[in-house]
Amino acid sequence: MKEKGHKVTVISSALDIKKELDWLEKRGSNYEYKFIHLPRAIYALLAAPFFRDRLLIANSADIIYVSFIDPVFVSLFSMGRKRLIIGLHGLTDLNGKGTKILRIFLPLWKKSIIVHALNSSQHQYFSKIGIDTICIPSAVPDDLFVKDIVVNEVFRIWFPSMEWFKGADRLLELANLFKKRLPEVRFVVTGSGQMEETIRKANRSLGNIDIKANLPQENLPALYQSCSLFLCLSRSESFSRAAAEGQVNGLPVVSTPTDGTRDILSSEELGVVQEFDAEKFYRLILNYYKLWLNNKEKFLALKLEIARRQRARLGWKVMVNKLEASFFVGINT
Repeated sequence: MKEKGHKVTVISSALDIKKELDWLEKRGSNYEYKFIHLPRAIYALLAAPFFRDRLLIANSADIIYVSFIDPVFVSLFSMGRKRLIIGLHGLTDLNGKGTKILRIFLPLWKKSIIVHALNSSQHQYFSKIGIDTICIPSAVPDDLFVKDIVVNEVFRIWFPSMEWFKGADRLLELANLFKKRLPEVRFVVTGSGQMEETIRKANRSLGNIDIKANLPQENLPALYQSCSLFLCLSRSESFSRAAAEGQVNGLPVVSTPTDGTRDILSSEELGVVQEFDAEKFYRLILNYYKLWLNNKEKFLALKLEIARRQRARLGWKVMVNKLEASFFVGINT
């Protein structure tokens, strides 16, 4: 039984987390939450007076949750007696420089931290080195659920970024193949990134990419409803929030084998994971296209089943409840 009155301070650069806390309080929470929005730990440290005020607030809490990792920042909190939960948001590569730095510092914080892993690979990695670790994927808010899942008259493929590390260069390879073989298929590209101008320039000749840069959140459900498939070409992902959003709205996923998407696609019915090769990806997408073209009823049934299963797994209510349960563990261990 959870005790009422415990204080939890959540420090994050992501305002989405504030919405999760508001939902918890509206539902009726056993905890008293304080949300502190900081851009990044290193910038907060540079703003010394601003940071000191918030440090005092945070240290009055029973437990502190941070959704970014900075060794100096974590050290400041871990010197206290409060437990600290560290969310591994943004840690996309377990073999990268960030993880190597963490391996040096984490053993020093062993008694004061719990790591919140976003995928099973992160969970296994940090558990193996003796760190208390919980595995809870990011949640998809209910207001991003499409009310009516439909089969569209045009086969559109959603791709969520114009960053190189998210595979924007690979997108252009595929768009070129489809231009030659199936020009009626459309790609819808959202987000932003350093390859935006390259994509816009290439699309002058391709003509099969609809660019919707920085789409407001309130317009996202209409985007999901208009698409037939989600495409993930990332080189690494801690958790593909976009893939999860596509899945809870019935979009099958064709993806490169990142840690995040492997966890989301727990069975073949939900999508396909494949090392990137433009020709192989073309054929995988073609399978879904043929189903859409030849049997709309069966394609709709597939979309409805994907949405049903993934809303039960990845919806806000499920994941946020699990996260709140981790606060209880942190306070009582």
